[in-house]
Amino acid sequence: MLINGWKTLIIRCNHCGKLEEYDFNIFEIMSNCHTEFQCSCGNKVVTIDTKPDRTGYFKLTCFTCGDEHLYKFHMMDLFTNDKIYNCYYGDDICFIGNRKAENRLLLEESVSVEKIFREKNIMNYFTDFKIIATSLHRLGQMERNGLVSCECGSSKIEIKLFFDRIELKCEQCNSVKIIYAETEEDLNVLINKDKIVLREQNISCIDSMGEKMRDFKKK
Repeated sequence: MLINGWKTLIIRCNHCGKLEEYDFNIFEIMSNCHTEFQCSCGNKVVTIDTKPDRTGYFKLTCFTCGDEHLYKFHMMDLFTNDKIYNCYYGDDICFIGNRKAENRLLLEESVSVEKIFREKNIMNYFTDFKIIATSLHRLGQMERNGLVSCECGSSKIEIKLFFDRIELKCEQCNSVKIIYAETEEDLNVLINKDKIVLREQNISCIDSMGEKMRDFKKK
């Protein structure tokens, strides 16, 4: 029987609000008494403390309520289950599991993200939140069908949210695909895409203005 010791952790940083994901090895986690994960902004988002009896504790500061939460786990839980950890007030705040399930959480649960953003009073940060949320949902559909990839062959693609766009970044070759999400025209361009391919070691974009310019050149 093949045991996959690699899992993905995804959590929203309580300091900057960015969604971060980390690949980790369960055996390494269990062999270390103390492990920390930091956001790219420098904030410590999760600590994991383990014991010789193969139990451990996740400790994190919640993006939703701002309190520190502590969750107990057993090593076998990490091997056999995808797990969503909840805030005491009910919101999903942390996920540990396989990459496919992680992507579904990232890209399809836009309603949960909207709820958190509304409670944090930062929905107005986006030019149009509904456009952003629908774009994330569309990307989720495409990812499930193997329609999001990079020319270098890597499947590890980081997702970043900005006020007017979504950026996909290949963690292997650092290529970037910028998907503008300000208008209905931007959304329609994304919906009509058959696939998304990041150009190896390059920066490219998807937006309605670029499509109009291509249509103009064809005439």
